[in-house]
Amino acid sequence: MEPSTIQDVVTTSVRVLLALTDRQQKDLAEVLQVNASGITRRMTRGTWSIEDLEALAKYFGVPIAAFFEPVSSAEHLIRNHTP
Repeated sequence: MEPSTIQDVVTTSVRVLLALTDRQQKDLAEVLQVNASGITRRMTRGTWSIEDLEALAKYFGVPIAAFFEPVSSAEHLIRNHTP
């Protein structure tokens, strides 16, 4: 099922990047300097800020724009990911 909102697209992209890089939500909490409930809120409600996306783009080695492309396949994230 395709994500229906831009926040859903962002959250799906984050989930794919976590899987591609073998990282966990606790790693995101550390990067964003929030607790576990802050990450849960972002992952379930899609409450990502531009500051979050800037930090995550740097952390994952992808351009911010990568979070906004629908993930019918993870091809764009794999292509943009720098290990």
